[in-house]
Amino acid sequence: MNLKLHSLEEAFVVIKEFCEQYRIPESLCYKVNLISEELIVNLFQYSLATEYVLDLSLKGEKLLIQISYQGPEFNPTRPPEVKSSSVEEMQYGGLGLVLVNTMASHIEYSYDLNNEFNVITITL
Repeated sequence: MNLKLHSLEEAFVVIKEFCEQYRIPESLCYKVNLISEELIVNLFQYSLATEYVLDLSLKGEKLLIQISYQGPEFNPTRPPEVKSSSVEEMQYGGLGLVLVNTMASHIEYSYDLNNEFNVITITL
């Protein structure tokens, strides 16, 4: 399922349809929604992108989320260092990427400098 989208709400619809079609457990769909939301909000907020491509697929027992978009380089595999054991004490910003990196089994990131194109692949 590979679609060009323009909003977070569109992603939620696509994820729901994918999960229903492939009978993905609700707990895994929750992770897909949470990770996708964090990455999509970041790309709209920091890259000024107006669209992105969301690709959901199954590879054996693994679920893959791929989000790609044009914009400045933004590597989500390098979340800010967690300096506090308390969420309340952490500074605003970056906590979502810590969550994404914690929930994912594997994250791959690539950036095409010539075309300013980001590709993020999350394995769950």
